[in-house]
Amino acid sequence: MGFQHLPPEKRYHGGGKPGRKAKRPYRLKTHGQCKTTTYKSWEGAKQRCYNPNAKKFEIYGGLGVRMCDRWRTSFANFLADMGHRPTGKSLDRWPDPHGDYEPSNCRWATLQEQRANRR
Repeated sequence: MGFQHLPPEKRYHGGGKPGRKAKRPYRLKTHGQCKTTTYKSWEGAKQRCYNPNAKKFEIYGGLGVRMCDRWRTSFANFLADMGHRPTGKSLDRWPDPHGDYEPSNCRWATLQEQRANRR
């Protein structure tokens, strides 16, 4: 997993006929997970912690909630630690709802479990 970066000589810089979308002579290789619920949970947590324009930044990043460096810099690490998101569950900071997003303080939880874990 992870991203494979292309050397400069392999990067495509466009070309072709004006008005047409240029074809890529290569295919980028990624983790293939960007449309999964697991990836969306990871990305959403990052946005809440680090993007001041995110809808709930004020009650996460604005209050000092962060994501550990291991997860913040790598979805593959997040996936290795948490596994795929089970159906009907979402990312929950537990046992400390005031703590950061890190392996020792996160779980996949149902809405009922999360309601019992309020600040």
